[in-house]
Amino acid sequence: MIWGGPFVLLLTSTVVNRCKSHVVLTFPPARYPPLDFLDSSTTVGPCGVPKASYLHYTTLVAGDQYNITWRMNYVTEGGFKIAILDENGLEVKRLTPDNRSSNFVGQLTPLQQHFHVTVPDGFTCYGCAIQLEREVKEWGNKRKFRSCADVNIVKRFDDKAPIRFTRMDSGMA
Repeated sequence: MIWGGPFVLLLTSTVVNRCKSHVVLTFPPARYPPLDFLDSSTTVGPCGVPKASYLHYTTLVAGDQYNITWRMNYVTEGGFKIAILDENGLEVKRLTPDNRSSNFVGQLTPLQQHFHVTVPDGFTCYGCAIQLEREVKEWGNKRKFRSCADVNIVKRFDDKAPIRFTRMDSGMA
């Protein structure tokens, strides 16, 4: 029978090798499904996957600092950039600095898997996304891997009042 042991072994090894790929956000958590092989040449949209009908939003506070983290199972040549996308998928704020030669940072540290950002004070955004884009220079200058996390960015209500939502400790800078 084809569904026996050899077929299951082949399928499992194919899935494991396919998933052992490139980049996925860990904080804030990546959009479902949290795939890590979403490249700009084979997927559509700025996030590689469309928004689901039910989204999990991570709430971030304007003016606060966060440690954006991701997982890479395969190191690529090039840098990365982190940006805030509006509800239509358009970039509205860049969280990584631009440098003179590239829109990407971290070219000299290919193993880097985190970056501290400060959400701009006074900036709010509901139904938006944090986008991580990673260059893949060994595959050409236009190809990028990307991952998005759905977020709401809110103003701090009162500096002395407790914040009424939960933040993941690993994401705070």
